[in-house]
Parts: sequence; structure tokens; C-alpha cells
Amino acid sequence: MATFTVTFKAGIWLLFSIAVSMFSGTFSTVEEGTALTKLLTDWNKDLPTWIPGSDPCDGWENVLCTGRRVTALNLTNLGITGRLPEEIGVLSQLEDLDLSYNNFRGSLPNSLGLCQNMRVLLLSNNQFYGMPYNISYLETRFNLTYKMSFMRWDCNYVTGPEPCGRQGQNNCSELTLAYTQGGAGSSGKFSFDQNCWDNVYTNFSAIVGGEVCTGHPLTCEGFYSQVVNRKICPVCPTDQELLLNSTVDNGCLCEYTGSGGSGFPVKTTIGIVVGTLSLCLVLLVIYRRRRRTPFSPDPPSHSSEEKEDDELDGDWKTPVDVQSFSVEELCRITSGFSESQMIGFGGYGRVYSGELPDGRKVAVKLASAGSLQGSKQFRNEVNLLSRLHHRNLVRLEGYCNDKKYQALVYELMKEGNLATHLAAKGSPAKLGNKAEVETRGCLPWYKRVEIAFEVAQGLEYLHSFADPPVIHRDVKPSNILLDENMVAKLADFGLTKEFPELETHISTAPAGTAGYFDPEYFLRQQLTTASDVYAYGVVLLQLVTGQVAIDHRREDETNIIEWVKNRFFLRGIESIIDSKIAEEYSVEAFTKMTELALKCASFSKKDRPTMKEVLAALSPLIYPKKRKTSGSSSDSMDVTISALGTLHLQQLLNGQSDESSTSSGRVRSSSTNIMEFSQDFAPR
Repeated sequence: MATFTVTFKAGIWLLFSIAVSMFSGTFSTVEEGTALTKLLTDWNKDLPTWIPGSDPCDGWENVLCTGRRVTALNLTNLGITGRLPEEIGVLSQLEDLDLSYNNFRGSLPNSLGLCQNMRVLLLSNNQFYGMPYNISYLETRFNLTYKMSFMRWDCNYVTGPEPCGRQGQNNCSELTLAYTQGGAGSSGKFSFDQNCWDNVYTNFSAIVGGEVCTGHPLTCEGFYSQVVNRKICPVCPTDQELLLNSTVDNGCLCEYTGSGGSGFPVKTTIGIVVGTLSLCLVLLVIYRRRRRTPFSPDPPSHSSEEKEDDELDGDWKTPVDVQSFSVEELCRITSGFSESQMIGFGGYGRVYSGELPDGRKVAVKLASAGSLQGSKQFRNEVNLLSRLHHRNLVRLEGYCNDKKYQALVYELMKEGNLATHLAAKGSPAKLGNKAEVETRGCLPWYKRVEIAFEVAQGLEYLHSFADPPVIHRDVKPSNILLDENMVAKLADFGLTKEFPELETHISTAPAGTAGYFDPEYFLRQQLTTASDVYAYGVVLLQLVTGQVAIDHRREDETNIIEWVKNRFFLRGIESIIDSKIAEEYSVEAFTKMTELALKCASFSKKDRPTMKEVLAALSPLIYPKKRKTSGSSSDSMDVTISALGTLHLQQLLNGQSDESSTSSGRVRSSSTNIMEFSQDFAPR
């Protein structure tokens, strides 16, 4: 109650402030700038052009203005963690807001309902779990969706009232609820009636709490949604069709009725025909359930009775070194799936940290409703993952296939994912002799080369040594995790469908991410190991440049591959190197890495190297020629890039230099020579 009171007072204060400012005509973009800098302070972020007290319409990055008022704000993929503060409501003229691909948590603030002109709202790939009540229940002047034309709510946990429902006509033309789960509309009917949608995407979504009414035009073909409580969905008029790949509990999908419509098509003949088809569909569902077969193989979605019956097909021996957990055990491990222990959220479901009774730290990936598999399929998944053992793959510790729950339990990777480290601000992190992280700065140059090599080793194992061979299908920085020793390991690897003998295996992994898609796979739908090589090439470019794979701020060079090509071939490595390591890196090593990355990311798969060839190209960067280390005995040893970087940092801290440095090369730095390096890849 106290929290509600504070939030209510904050919303009233913001409303009053904006109303007074608008009435007096003194509201300025400087005040909007003050609100924006307050947001950065709350998120502990820094954007150089966002200068406190200045006008955000004068060159602030990610900000667009119309008539000296902020109308667009792009905060996508900035690594923001935390809540969206109430101050966002100060931007009352905001029309476009992109918060996607961050780590926002909690509910949207009620003050967002003050943005009366909002027409584009992108919220995908965050951890929002609530919906502001004033967005749906207040009158027009507070209604966020009055002028909404495009909204994305995928990869979140939807609860509360409907995001776009309101009385009267709405201009909203597209809504995306892909990969969502939760209790949206649990307090009442979850509806989009009297809204005219051009497109609605709800694949792999779980929407509960009442009828879901959608608009025009939708698709009836391949409709896989469950119809529960024995409700029959209303029929579609000729210009409307039902949604694809949806899961709707306690309700059904309805057609758009139009303003004041009766809820059914005008043409009786069409109604009779489609109604008959609907009845046939229901009878088919009943028949299938009696035979105890899943209603929808893709995406899998089963009742608890079906799952229990499936498990009676025969005993299953748990794979060696993999532990079977009950739901109760997972609850104890994760403190009841506490939100404080939730460390991630994606298409598969939520990820929680936990600790086993023996002290091992683990990550528990709990499948969402849209990701559940049949028991046989889930067993095949566990059997496959249990056979994959490599230093650069995240290790499977156990699984849960109990009642309504499925979960995979992995070793916990304490240093998070590569994407977070690449987005880190400040100077490179200082790594000790045991590669322990002393400060959470950005990755130094030698650690980036090491990570590139380790990821390549993991992929080569999947492609050449796993039985059956595995294609990852979603290689990207957020799926490259780092353990406490900063060793890189691949996570979320999927299963290839290239080999006929593997068709019985089903993977829970996603099929790919924009920016990392193999163009040949996209065009020909032929998945091979070359698709992983392409995505790996993009990751290599990110290690070199620190750039994201897709960035609309780059205008005609949205894709990182084009951005690199247009600079690297004309002006060399200095034009693309990550500014955070520009003062100290190996010019030769990073030039070779860039050339290799562009080969991997070739449009045609025949022009790409194999991962074995990639490892051969990277090995000279990791294993330079032997020499004595500074202060060691006469015994020679292999010096890795990590050791070189560590020694150099220690020398810088101690004010020392290595007298044995020769003309074979130096790290690109303003001070202090370091150890001799391979002639071909000499640090400069």
C-alpha cells in the first residue's frame, strides 16, 4: 500500500507539473533534458552528448525533436539495468520510444500514460512484468494507446490489464507479443476489440485471463492455439483470419467486430461454413486428446495429464553425471523462484541462480508455457546435452521434468555474458595472474583474442566431434558466457536438422537472431555448419570494434559487416578498433582477426572457412614463439596472450619495462615495452 501511495503521489506530481508548464507556456526542452539526465543517473549510464542543463534538441545522441520538443527516444541495446523511472512522463510529446534489448525490470511507470501522442513503443527483450493500469483504464488524455500505431511486447512477462484495449476506435496497426508469458488481463477480459490491427504476432505466447479479441487482418492457416473451457472461437469474416502459434488459456481468439458490431460476420453463409469448420476442429482436438497425442507439436504445448501419460511409456535411465530434480528441489535451490534470483529471461523462459546442497552454483532455466515439450522430446534433449563435454561449452548439471514443469540446470557462469562486457564503459579490466577480475571494466585486447579462440574451439567440437554433430544456430555475444576465470563457454546450443538420423531430436534453442542470420540459410532454408561460421564472423567483428551487430543509428550501415568493410579496406584497423582499447592493442593480431571475420561472414557459404580452418588461423595469435619470461629460470615456456597482457599491465603498474623487447613489435601504447611476440603478430 505504501508503494502504491508513493507511486500515486509521484504520478499526480508529474501530471501537475506538466499541466502548469503547458498552461504557462514556459515548459522547455531544457526541462526535458533534466528529466533525461535524471534517467541516466538512475541507470548509472553515461552518454557524452547528454550534458546536464543543455537543450536535448541540440545534438543529443539517440534523441529526436520536433518543434523543439523531444518526440523520439532510442535507448535500444545500451545495457541498461533497472526500472523505468516516473520521470519519463515529463516527455509529454514523446511519440516513439525504443527500450528494447536492455535489462529493464519491473512494471512500466504510470507516468508513461501521460505521453498522449505515443505511437511507437518497443519493449522487446527486457524483463518487464507488469502493465500500468492508467494506460488502459483512464480516459483518453491519459491513454498511452490512443494514437498507438506499433507496439512490441515480446520477450517480457505480461501481467495486468490489456496493453491496447480501450473504448472506441484505435489507430494501432501492429502488436507483437512473441515469446511472452504471464497473466495478462487476469483482472478482467483481455481484449483488443474495436481496435483495427494490421498485424498481430503472438507466436510462442501465453496469454491468460479471458477472451482475446483481435482485429484485421489475421491468419486462420496453421492456427495452433488451444481452445479451453470448451469454448468455440467465433468465426472469421472474409477479410480476417486467426492468429498463428498462440497459446491462450481460459479464453479464445475472437474476430474484430467493428464499432457497435454484434460479434459475428454479416454474411450468414460464411458464418455457417466457417462455423462448421470450427466444430470439426474441436472434434479433432477431442479425438486427439483421447488418443493421448499432443495437440500442437510446434510449438509443443501439453496439459499435465498428457505429460504424465507420456512418462508412462517406459522407464528412462538418467544419463551419467546428470542429476534429476523435482520441482520442490528447484524451489529450494532458487528460494522459491524468487525474483531476486532471476538473472535472465528469453524465448525459452526465465533463468534463476541457485546453489545445490553440495555448494555448486547453478543456473536454472525454467521453460515457459510456450517452450514445453513432450516427455520423449525432452528426454532426447537431455540425452544430447549430457553427451556434450568440452571446456568451452556450458556444462549441464541436471534437469527437471516434473508435473507441469520442465527445466535445465547448468553450471553458473559468474561473469555473465560477452555482450555485457563488450558494452562496459571505462578502461580495460585489470586481470590478475589467475585471470581473476579485479575491476569490471571493458575487456582488454588480449582477452578478446583469447575469447575468440575459445569460442572457435567450442564450435569446432560441436561441428566435428559431438555425436551426433550439433549446429548452434544462435551464436552471439549474449550466448557466450564467462566463468569466474574469464573462460568463454557457449550456451544455448541447438541441434542441426541437416542430418536425417537426427530427426528424432528436438532442440529448445531459438533459430537465430537478426544480425547473425546466415543470408544463404534465410534464402534457401538449408542449415549447415557454415551458418554458425557466419554468426561467428559477426561476433569476431564485435570483439574488434565493440559495435553491436545491428544499429539503426548507423543509417546506411545498419549491419556491422557493411560498417566494417567501408572503413577497414580504406583506412585500416585504426578506423574500426574499439575506442576503449585503441591506446593498447596488437595491430597485426586485430588486422588478422578482422580479415578472418570478413571471410567467415561471406555471403556465400562456399567462401567461408570451416571452424577447423578458423582455429588454424587464430592459433598463431594465441601461441607465439617460445622465449624466456621476465624473471623466470632458463626453462622456456609457451607464453599466451593472456600472460603477455597480464605482465604488461603489471609492468605499467610497477613502472617497469622489459629490457629484452626487440624490434619484433610492441603493443600500440604510449609507454613501456613488453615481451617479445610472434614476428607475424607482433603487438604494437
